[in-house]
Amino acid sequence: MTEPGYGFSPLSHRREAFSRFVIVQALSSGGDGIVALALAGSLFFDISPSAASSRVALSLVLTVLPFGVVAPLLGPAMDRHPQGRRAMLVLAGAGRAVTALIMASNLNSFVLFPTAFLSLVCSKAFSIARSALVPVLVKDEERLVEANARLSLISTASGFIFIVPGYVVQHFIGSNWTLRCAAIAFSTAAIMAVRIDVKSASERAAERSRFVAVTNSVQVAAVAMAMLRGIVGFTAFLIAFSFRRTDADTWMFGVVVALSSIGTFLGAVVAPPARRLIREERILVAALVMVACGAIVSTRLDGLGAACVLSLVVANSTSVGKMAFDSLAQRDSPPSDHGRIMARFEAGFQLVWVLGALMPVRISIPLRFGAIMIALTATVVAVVYGFGGWAALRRRF
Repeated sequence: MTEPGYGFSPLSHRREAFSRFVIVQALSSGGDGIVALALAGSLFFDISPSAASSRVALSLVLTVLPFGVVAPLLGPAMDRHPQGRRAMLVLAGAGRAVTALIMASNLNSFVLFPTAFLSLVCSKAFSIARSALVPVLVKDEERLVEANARLSLISTASGFIFIVPGYVVQHFIGSNWTLRCAAIAFSTAAIMAVRIDVKSASERAAERSRFVAVTNSVQVAAVAMAMLRGIVGFTAFLIAFSFRRTDADTWMFGVVVALSSIGTFLGAVVAPPARRLIREERILVAALVMVACGAIVSTRLDGLGAACVLSLVVANSTSVGKMAFDSLAQRDSPPSDHGRIMARFEAGFQLVWVLGALMPVRISIPLRFGAIMIALTATVVAVVYGFGGWAALRRRF
């Protein structure tokens, strides 16, 4: 006998598997937060928004490199075996634990750079494996948005929660011990991942092998999601360089970053009830429309007010859109290829994010004119995807 919910049948088995998955996600995100805290005062974050634009541009390009490893190598690798995605969670946790320990002994050495790169590769591999594993652990495809949102909320909450003891350790003992605490979190995540039973879910995935290629609905949605990610990168550096040109106070940056985090969190809260009303395709259209509306409102404001509205709305809309896109891709793409498909999409999204960010880095764009560009882009994409996405949905049925 089965009941609606996450994971496997019988019910106790399903709940246990997804619960362990949630714990793994919490530990992993908490560890990432601690690592970011520990590296904040190190050589790794020597580049700031006020640095020469060429250095900032170089740092942006370097963020694409981890996906250059994940997409062609690790994505297909995790699809070759029924237990591959779970194995990738385990290896990613163990890899980040090892790199955290190495970084703890090399905070003031250039060894930090290649080690941090390896840590980023492991982090991206974990993210891809997580996205590929969700449809295996979730019983009902209509609950995919809810499951993705729950993991996002857990990720955000655990990041904040872990930072508190991490800050205490860093303040009284040092950043090297903070990284050792992160290694403990990652190691525990790897151990918990070993205990996620995916055998029954893999059998269920095999039954869904009717998919022979990524459907048109996913391809069209990926273009819309890529534009949202490009807008995120454009917005972040548009605001940063606009503030630097006007010698804005540091606290203003803090307010904008905080609102961006709040917007992301609220997006994960809003997405599940939205899915109960409309399908993922229309949620993605709504996210684009919200971006356009928020950008238009921001043009009526000045300085900090415009930046706050733009940051909050873009972060919230992108978060909602990401929940919808992940669920759509998990629903409509071949289960046996989820790893490589999600890796390919994430690599593309990161590249578009960088391209969007490079525009205000290399070209001086006023905040109001940038908001107009965002509004026009989001409107055009919403209209084009609105017709293309609904056409794909009709073909699917």
